[in-house]
Parts: sequence; structure tokens; C-alpha cells
Amino acid sequence: MIDDEATQGRLLAETLQREGFITQPFTDPQQALAQLKREHFDILITDQRMPGMSGIDCIQAARRIDPTSPPLS
Repeated sequence: MIDDEATQGRLLAETLQREGFITQPFTDPQQALAQLKREHFDILITDQRMPGMSGIDCIQAARRIDPTSPPLS
């Protein structure tokens, strides 16, 4: 989960955790992509507008790292 606004990311993470999901929030898309090189994620939730990289660009970069990443919908 990537959101450059830490508070919003934290609130979403807490909501998902209450529903039983394991989350790993990031505020920097590059950090999230680096982590994706080390571990597989079942889903990627990203803010659309972030400094330096859009959400779409981030998902496309994630797919280059892990081609099994879920498709955009």
C-alpha cells in the first residue's frame, strides 16, 4: 500500500488490519518497489498522485518486477 500522505496510509492500513489483512504501508513508491524485489505481494494499493511517480507508473513498474502482479482494473 503506497500513499505519500502517511496519515491516510496509516488509517487505511489500520482499517484493512481490522478486517484481517496483513498490510505493509509505504510513503515512497521507490521503497515499495524495492521491497517487491524481495517479497511477493498479493495486491498493490496506490495513491494516484504522488511526488515523482504516479500510481499507474508505480503499478507498471511493479509488473516489470513481478509479472504475476494483479492486473489494473
